[in-house]
Amino acid sequence: MPGALEGITVLDCGVVQLGPTAGSLLGDLGAKVIKIEPPITGEMGRGIEILTSATSRINAGGSHFEIWNRNKRGMTLDLTKPAGLKIFYNLVKSADVFLCNWRYGVTEKLKIDYDTLVQYNHKIVYAYASPWGTKGPDKDEQGMDFAAMARSGMAFQAGEPDDPPINYVSGFADTTAGLILVQGILAALFARERTGISQKVEVSLLGSMVAGLERLPVNSSVQSGAEMPRKDRTKVGNPLWNYYKCREGAWIALSMLAADNYWPSFCTALDIKYLENDPRFKDITTRSQLDNSKELIRILDQIFENKTSNEWIKILKTHKLICTCVQTISDLLSDPQVLANEYIIDYTHPIFGQIKTVGFPWHFNKTPATLRLPAPQLGQHTEEILLEYGYSWNDISDFKTQHIV
Repeated sequence: MPGALEGITVLDCGVVQLGPTAGSLLGDLGAKVIKIEPPITGEMGRGIEILTSATSRINAGGSHFEIWNRNKRGMTLDLTKPAGLKIFYNLVKSADVFLCNWRYGVTEKLKIDYDTLVQYNHKIVYAYASPWGTKGPDKDEQGMDFAAMARSGMAFQAGEPDDPPINYVSGFADTTAGLILVQGILAALFARERTGISQKVEVSLLGSMVAGLERLPVNSSVQSGAEMPRKDRTKVGNPLWNYYKCREGAWIALSMLAADNYWPSFCTALDIKYLENDPRFKDITTRSQLDNSKELIRILDQIFENKTSNEWIKILKTHKLICTCVQTISDLLSDPQVLANEYIIDYTHPIFGQIKTVGFPWHFNKTPATLRLPAPQLGQHTEEILLEYGYSWNDISDFKTQHIV
């Protein structure tokens, strides 16, 4: 069955993670995505290595580059040469979307900015992602995921009060901005279908963190004048919204926000009915007082250490209490809920063989997302794409001789 974006053509000049993530998500949804890279070197993401331990590295040409660039065909094209630019303009004429996340000003220098491309295709959706936004004193500055996590305040959102800034898993801001870029592209495509207008869509790493992922804490601070504090798990106001360590060293998470609704059942499940009407704990108002919450958490810490996480999960769920295990990424590979919903899927890769890979967060009953193509080798589909756009084998030979492709 065709995907939801069947018939949509995307020219993806994204680099590293943000732009390529957006392109791959559009590809997952059925769009025809053409990844355009410089000849010889390819885009920077092919050369990135992610440090996974003190002694091992995973090359981005494998698992990392693969997940950012699946469901794309790839071609090389030197956009710094007039002949290469002419080929690119020819591709633009029938494209629906152009996306990139180059440094601010590069598209103007290469003459592939919005004002130029709409001269070749007045219906194109032009999607651009920057580090800090295209206005303000730092619009020309470079920036990557780690810097965006720091500047946006996200590095101080997690962790306990005296912890240093948290070093998140690489790509957190890039992936967030990639998702928001896709959202903008889809909205622009929808507007184009309704009104016929073309437009430029801009997002940034900073804006995606501030107005997207961190909307609640930022808005709370703006309106109240007070910053949401980092939390010490031994002093949280709601002990039923907290982590607890179990006998084998694993953790469980209780997530009962409307705690009073669950308090009687919780006391029954943990065999602490004697605490249900204790004046220190009888309702959320009293439980949230600092001395009381600290004391209840101390009691619960001792109780949860008496059984394994699986034993506690079974008991708590029997009493309809909201809880889950705190898992590692490796745990997801065997999580029956993850597998049943195909959030991780099996895939036969032409180079790596039978592998598991990330599935899809959406499920369409008539236009499903699919994994059709692995990430392309550098220039893998150059000839195929050029032939589709009317070029001959003699043209392609000349382009290669001139190092245009």
